[in-house]
Amino acid sequence: MTETIADRIQQRLDLLGKTPSGAAVEAGLGRSSIRDILMGRSQHSRIDTLRKLSVVLETSVEYLTGQTADPASKERTDASDSFNFQITQARTILEAGVFRPAKDADNRGSPTENFVALPEPRLAGWEPSIYLLADDSMAAAGWSNRDIISAYHNPDGEVIELYHGTFVIARQEIESAGLVEWSARRVHVEDDDRVYLECVPAENKKTQDAFATVEIGEELRLNTYAVDRGRIITIEGLVGTVIREMPIHQS
Repeated sequence: MTETIADRIQQRLDLLGKTPSGAAVEAGLGRSSIRDILMGRSQHSRIDTLRKLSVVLETSVEYLTGQTADPASKERTDASDSFNFQITQARTILEAGVFRPAKDADNRGSPTENFVALPEPRLAGWEPSIYLLADDSMAAAGWSNRDIISAYHNPDGEVIELYHGTFVIARQEIESAGLVEWSARRVHVEDDDRVYLECVPAENKKTQDAFATVEIGEELRLNTYAVDRGRIITIEGLVGTVIREMPIHQS
């Protein structure tokens, strides 16, 4: 079984006889920061967070991230070369109902904010992308404005199956106008097999036009479907995790 960052942190805590909250305070982090990692609520740990933890846990970032099996190793490696994770910028920002020119909508990730993206063991060969939620379209699902979403796609091309209740990242385009909307959506499959992509806002915002449900029509090409009013929608990724984590700021 592949060890995760959480597994290795827990092993070091047990060996040193430290508690998650105590070690977090010792490292100068928020009291719940280590517990969030151990509970899976923070899967995209910042590199500077891992560096602080490595000192308190008397090990190295390389050990915590699985680049070495030796907890005493201090060998430095380039984290971006590790097969266990990659450092990446957010691909774009998600705002349901907001259409922008394609060149703007497709490139809205900040070049000064980097995130650690982990592979998803259940999706071997699929690659992670990071998206930033910038609305309240998924509030009833427990997601908040400014949450960080990791989603997965197969770079070699593979159908993203639209199963009822799964969450996806969708790119909707008005081709005639060159306008694009990026949003997070939940898949809803009716008894007659009609498929919808819906937002899940708070009850008092369900009638807002921006959060309108989209019905999936004819498949035009891989993961791209026709919708009404001359629009098309592409399923860009299958959502894996949603977290509240600060980005890495580069000077």
